[in-house]
Amino acid sequence: MEQPESLQDNIIYQIGEVDKIIRDNVLTIFKENGHDISPEQFTILVVLWYLDGLTQNTIAATVNRDKTTISRVLDRMVKNGLILRGKGKEDKRERKIFITKKGKKVQEKLIEKTNVVYHRALMNITDEEINIANRVLNTIFKNLQKESL
Repeated sequence: MEQPESLQDNIIYQIGEVDKIIRDNVLTIFKENGHDISPEQFTILVVLWYLDGLTQNTIAATVNRDKTTISRVLDRMVKNGLILRGKGKEDKRERKIFITKKGKKVQEKLIEKTNVVYHRALMNITDEEINIANRVLNTIFKNLQKESL
């Protein structure tokens, strides 16, 4: 593998820059729509969009964050009425996370608004290119998850 000749040729730098601009766009949408919600809270709402009623540990593993961080974010979300913690049906000790009606409204509105960013970011990119990019990014992620670098 050749050394990048500039920052614009450095894929790791580019990934960071894309992350920053997406985050800025999403935060602008949150503010414009009157929602004081963090990107971490939104990520959890998106996870629960696909599967409501997950455990805190499952959410932490899904979003690749430590349990302590997720616990603090969930506490804020409970305080703001976006989610609630409930008991599991099979195991009463198990705490599951559910979206409230208020959380569902916020979730639906912000997912609709952030979809604009998603579609704008992927304009003029073919499905094949998106599939390749996903494979490459997943490989980079897995490579960096390895214990020894």
